Amino acid sequence: MAIMLPVARPVSELSLDAEGRALIKHFEGLMLKAYRCSAGKLTIGYGSTRDVTEGVVITLQEAEDRLIQDVKASEALVRSKVAVPLTQAQFNALVSLVFNLGRVPPSLLACINGGVTDKGVEMRPGSWREAADQFLRNCRAKVMQRQLAIPIPVSQPLLGLYRRRMAEAVMFMGFKDWNLATAGVSMKADLGTTTRGEWVYAIDPVETTSLDACLERAARAASVAGLVDEHEANEQAGLAWPQPDPVRVSPEAARESVQPQPPISSPPVSSPQASAPAVEGEGAVAVAPSPNPPKVSVPVSTPAGPVPGAGKISGEPAAKPRPTLETIAKDADIDLVSLRKAIAAFLLWFGNLLRAVGSNGMKVFGFGGSTLTVAADQLGFPFVQTMIVTVGVVVILGVVWLVGFIAEKFGLRSKKKVLSEGAAA
Repeated sequence: MAIMLPVARPVSELSLDAEGRALIKHFEGLMLKAYRCSAGKLTIGYGSTRDVTEGVVITLQEAEDRLIQDVKASEALVRSKVAVPLTQAQFNALVSLVFNLGRVPPSLLACINGGVTDKGVEMRPGSWREAADQFLRNCRAKVMQRQLAIPIPVSQPLLGLYRRRMAEAVMFMGFKDWNLATAGVSMKADLGTTTRGEWVYAIDPVETTSLDACLERAARAASVAGLVDEHEANEQAGLAWPQPDPVRVSPEAARESVQPQPPISSPPVSSPQASAPAVEGEGAVAVAPSPNPPKVSVPVSTPAGPVPGAGKISGEPAAKPRPTLETIAKDADIDLVSLRKAIAAFLLWFGNLLRAVGSNGMKVFGFGGSTLTVAADQLGFPFVQTMIVTVGVVVILGVVWLVGFIAEKFGLRSKKKVLSEGAAA
């Protein structure tokens, strides 16, 4: 199945769509009263920081209008900075990032447009996978570190921002199910000092969910949803795809595998030389397993009767036969007829027991349901919960009765079979 790659268009033709707005609303949340975000800025509505005063309250429509205006400003900034065509998903991810940060990070732009990152790495235009990595670097906010002897603000990675950057990176790589791909994302950062004595947080890569893990989860989700097959989804995510190990055979065996074989009149007899595995080394070639091997028509005259050793592969243990009632009775040295009678009697007894329990229980909880609800009401239990419990118990008892009915039927059938076999004997 061919993968349907999204079409890249000039950024001047793109605008935020419903999926991009859903991502922004999900992470911004809706607050109709002004509050201070984790960075200390006054915020209202869907993360709007424009013209917000302390204690102001807005309506839902005003929050939607603010979002529309703020998104337009973010779209304009993305269009002014990006110089290469983007897909709709890439544009959505960048607008969400700008909406949250208020800028496009220079290293991210270097990966998109081409240029040099802050690490001194020269990137070619359209380095999408490297651009996705840049999203995760922008998950920090200035937070006052009150645990220090002298509290100071330090740029601290925040789990909420890390998960948002992860979702934007997954969307940037073209996967729709960013919410599922980023579920359960974890992040751990340790506070320490640099050689110059500056306090800094370092993200622990072992205890932190990586972008590769989320992209792999997104690729599997896309494969399960039937959007693309698993191989193509991994290629879209930029993940390594495991290749089959080559099979070592000798050159003679490789030539014989593609040459037609002469007709034979009896099953071939494997010789020790032919059945011995080829040894890797001089004179051996690597032949990768082909998914469509050449078909060779070989007429074979089948001898009458079973062929000794037919169906067995050299070097593989023979499959054990599945145990039957006859083999179990023989191994335990028990009479087969007596064993069948015992099983039939047990099924009848067990079926009658379950039917009695189910039938009597349904009578008590079914016909006496009104009495139970009245008693529960007098004891102060909620009426609706009491009815739900009563109906649930009746359903369970009905299932018990049905299982007993089936067991009894099997017991009767087994009993009739034993009696008919005894009469025939």
